[in-house]
Amino acid sequence: MKIYSTRLCLSSISIEDAEDIYNEIVFSRIELQPWLPWVTDSFSLEDEKRFIQESNQKMFENESFTFSIRERTTNQLIGTIGTHPIEWGNQSTAIGYWTSSRFTKKGYATESTLLLLEFLICELKLHRVSATAAKKNIPSNRVIEKLGFRVEGELLQAYKVGNSWQDLVSYAILDWEYKGKRKELRETFLVGEAPKIKFEDF
Repeated sequence: MKIYSTRLCLSSISIEDAEDIYNEIVFSRIELQPWLPWVTDSFSLEDEKRFIQESNQKMFENESFTFSIRERTTNQLIGTIGTHPIEWGNQSTAIGYWTSSRFTKKGYATESTLLLLEFLICELKLHRVSATAAKKNIPSNRVIEKLGFRVEGELLQAYKVGNSWQDLVSYAILDWEYKGKRKELRETFLVGEAPKIKFEDF
């Protein structure tokens, strides 16, 4: 499965992505380590391959969805984005993402999150999408806020990364809230174009 914008392509994560993902994690380790507990000094290519295999199984079972983020023209890997387990009964899920420090301040995280929202709300018909970000991770908070997520509260010392406890900001957006902002968000972040979703590779 692929989700396209003019600049980006989100593709169902595959084992062929493993080396590119691993290389970008290693390149970005210093920037990612304060926020992601799995980005350790011992993180290996085999760890990434195991994660991809597990993610593929979860996607096959419709439990969760994980995508690589690539630049369409160059096919350069930018990062990954996906969901936590989907609560189908409540039509809800939470999302997470990371991008390589090689590609900061280009709007890629915002654009890929918007593409994922379009898929989750308009294709999967989810009612609620949530996200959390460390309070001190200002760029990640800005991505979520620019897309119209509401702040629902703060979770004090809710997340431990290494020896450091992180306060989290909790966000959410409902389907009708997203659809009310959909045109404006497309004009702002996708040059007014609708995302394209292709299911043949899924």
